[in-house]
Amino acid sequence: MKYEKFTDEDQFQKLKKEAMEASMHVLNGIEALKNEGIPTDEKTIKMLTAAPDALETFIRDSAKNQIGTGFVPPEEKSRIYKVYSELLGRINSKVQTMRESLAIVPIIFDGDNVEIDYKSLEKIALEKATQLVDVEGIAEYYSKVQAIEKAMNELRAYEIEKGLPDFQNSGLSYSEDQFFYTSKLLDFLRYDSSLENFKKIAKRSFLKK
Repeated sequence: MKYEKFTDEDQFQKLKKEAMEASMHVLNGIEALKNEGIPTDEKTIKMLTAAPDALETFIRDSAKNQIGTGFVPPEEKSRIYKVYSELLGRINSKVQTMRESLAIVPIIFDGDNVEIDYKSLEKIALEKATQLVDVEGIAEYYSKVQAIEKAMNELRAYEIEKGLPDFQNSGLSYSEDQFFYTSKLLDFLRYDSSLENFKKIAKRSFLKK
């Protein structure tokens, strides 16, 4: 077998568009974290996106660390938990969307700065839209199709020569049980291509004159 690469251009453009849209979600998530003063270095981002509840765990642990182990009045504890809970509410959806988008968006870290690796993004989309195709198999299959086309052409030429109906397009008409029917070539081949059945549907074209 001989294989050649085939790229589905429509799929490539679709995948690239989806990845570009996902990259905006990544940048929005990074911006949301920065606005809250949360680090956006590689280690922190990987930690916050490791699981769906990773951000919530981080916020909860941060609130506990803020309270510490010493005495804190209940009112102050409530205030701290409320502040951190409101923070989670502001950024959770954007960080979750970023976490999902990172599955298809390659990024580059430079300290606290995150950049989209657009070259890798396009390369990944191209690889996903590219497949190896058995061109020898296609050629063999095509030869079978050509054989059918040749036979159909020969059939039509024979019909014209003999003054017969166009079996493929118009069909052959016949009567059965006082009803008239028309059978086209593909129907005949699909349901009952026996000689006896062909005699039944073709006999009107071969009556003795």
